Amino acid sequence: MSEFIEELTIEQFEEGEQLIEVLEKEILSKGAWATILYLYREKDRKTMEFK
Repeated sequence: MSEFIEELTIEQFEEGEQLIEVLEKEILSKGAWATILYLYREKDRKTMEFK
């Protein structure tokens, strides 16, 4: 678990290959229940291209 909300991410790597890339991140609220919006793109596992 991250100590600071700014450090949280949804990026995912598998065997050194990035599968999820965060394009933008917006923190809407902080506190016990933080609200965070992510704009991201995923890599297609068949073509290995981001969609």
